Amino acid sequence: MNKKQEGEILLKGMEKKYQDYTPGMLQEFTKKYKVDLKLFVHFKLYARTLAKSLARNSQIKVIEQKCSLPIIKKLLKNGPIIVYLDAYYMDYGYPVEHAPHFVVVEKVNDKITLVDPWDAKRKVEKIDDFKTGIQSLAKRFKYSPLMIACK
Repeated sequence: MNKKQEGEILLKGMEKKYQDYTPGMLQEFTKKYKVDLKLFVHFKLYARTLAKSLARNSQIKVIEQKCSLPIIKKLLKNGPIIVYLDAYYMDYGYPVEHAPHFVVVEKVNDKITLVDPWDAKRKVEKIDDFKTGIQSLAKRFKYSPLMIACK
């Protein structure tokens, strides 16, 4: 997917016909690329809300699941996954404000290997910083951490 295609999905996903940009972008992505996804949602109420709003899209399965390292490792057996976290705890080499952010996780061992869409670079992060980023998203922003994987 190039930047233009990514921008189109983002704009269509943010249209008022969707509850918020996350289900909107997933709907547009599955429509364009004919890919089946699993959306793991940390907060129970948000999982129920998303399941209702995405019920007509058979390509997206919503699963209530706490976002944790053991689950991430399990999901990675089938390929990279997307994780939603607070970017403040990522090592950019310069100060970054607290901000909700999606990253593509490729590998977990004693560190986390991921690709960051902000700069399209592969990075290696400390596990504790990564876990703190997930916790901060939930506690600071009251946003549900998410994990997105191909079915």
